[in-house]
Amino acid sequence: SLASLTFLRRDEPFWLRIAFLAVGAVVFGLIAIPFAIPFLSSFSGGEAVAGTANPELYARAMEEFRRAVGPVYYNALLAFRTFIVGTGRIGWPVWLIGVVGLTLVPVFNPVRRTLCLFLSLFLAGCLIASVGICVVDQAIASMLHRTPFQLDLIRGLRLTIVPLLIGFVLCLAEMQRALEKNPRYRIAARALAGSAVLIVAGWWTVHPNRISDAIGLASLANNFRHQNPDETKMMGYLREKPVDGTILPIVPAALGLAVRYAALQPVAFIHNDVNALFYSGSAKRLLWTELDALRNGMQEKGPGSVAAYAALSERSKARYVLVADDAVPAGVLMEILNSGREIARFGSLSLVDLGTKR
Repeated sequence: SLASLTFLRRDEPFWLRIAFLAVGAVVFGLIAIPFAIPFLSSFSGGEAVAGTANPELYARAMEEFRRAVGPVYYNALLAFRTFIVGTGRIGWPVWLIGVVGLTLVPVFNPVRRTLCLFLSLFLAGCLIASVGICVVDQAIASMLHRTPFQLDLIRGLRLTIVPLLIGFVLCLAEMQRALEKNPRYRIAARALAGSAVLIVAGWWTVHPNRISDAIGLASLANNFRHQNPDETKMMGYLREKPVDGTILPIVPAALGLAVRYAALQPVAFIHNDVNALFYSGSAKRLLWTELDALRNGMQEKGPGSVAAYAALSERSKARYVLVADDAVPAGVLMEILNSGREIARFGSLSLVDLGTKR
């Protein structure tokens, strides 16, 4: 909305554009109402859920959830600092040059004024919608001694990468253009181009990609270089399967997420985000923490691992279990395969039907 103000026509009243934006906000709000109602009804705000027999247990569950999610979701300023320095020495200079580019390029090249204004307003909107709203939310929550209302909005900070990188490129390009105009500074212009290449190479060592992997600059992780054919076949099978129950993925973290997002199947429980699609308060947090403890117990070698699996499948109300042979101890794997009917197997992956819905 802020960025759209860039294209305000000279003959267009400012109030009219604001009115259009306000109407758009109302329409968005109407569309969001069906999603907001169940969210608001499940939000716990850090209080013990009504009817919880043990408030202390619920408080411990919330702290466990906080630990699993990570501190950046509870501290917007920490998330911002992590973003700035998260790429090490190569990160903050790029962001700084990007801001300088968006600010100064229009001064030296009026042709770029509209573009830089659009990107600057877009950048400001991203910061307000992520860091700004979260800071206000966390300040109010602190005063009320509650957990923040919505943690996941901080993820919008990622959108600032696009205008900052464009600003970085514009800044270097404008500097080189200015140097090329004067024959005495053409060597400096070539040196600037070379330094840009070095910066890109340094960036690729921090963030490997297929080009840096191909030229030997920095290697991609193996799971990004080669597709696992068995996992692909299983995801294809699940995509075509009717949704008639939830799936409990007992597999590596990325594959568990793939069941949800690539195979489009509902999951009973996923360890890496403690089953929270939205990182906010929920009355189910106590159950999720219990399931997480059972999952951890299932993976420990010993007589209690089989019992932990049985409790996990029962409490999660899973209809199916997707298990990798090497994801659990042998005794647990045998129990999973014996607890239902194997309806699909690709390589080391098995999909087991636990029977009728609980």
